[in-house]
Amino acid sequence: MISVIGLAIVALCVIGYATYETYLVIKTVADGSSTEGDVVNKSLYAVDMHLLGIALLIMSIGLFELFISNIKGLPDWLVVKDLDQLKSMLVKVVIVVMSVSFTSKAVTWNGKTELLGFGVGIGAVIFSLSYFLMVKEKTDDSPSLYPNGKAGGKEEAKGVHKQQS
Repeated sequence: MISVIGLAIVALCVIGYATYETYLVIKTVADGSSTEGDVVNKSLYAVDMHLLGIALLIMSIGLFELFISNIKGLPDWLVVKDLDQLKSMLVKVVIVVMSVSFTSKAVTWNGKTELLGFGVGIGAVIFSLSYFLMVKEKTDDSPSLYPNGKAGGKEEAKGVHKQQS
């Protein structure tokens, strides 16, 4: 419960900060006081912060669903059935955040800093995470050793065991 509440508070704080950064971008554009590159950089930073806040909120909702109670009315893509699904959701958001981060650096590149090493590093991490997701999907589709099709889950996490018929 503490993790769920802590993540929700951090998520709301990050989203609040991202909203403030978005306001600053709008103000900068309205004033006409910044260059195009500066506006693009600040805009991508605001998007990056919003994505981070959303990722934290998704984690908070997922942990709540896994260990506390189901939430009615959630879209199908947000319903979490096991910890592996929650980890996959997080990995996908991390890939997007890293992509936005690299795009921000590339768009505002001044030609002096080393962009190749940064890009290769981010590319390697994105490739590794994508490979992890691909392998995980293949193993999720294979026959399971568990009668209900998964190891763990809400019933087991809460200590409730159903009898097999």
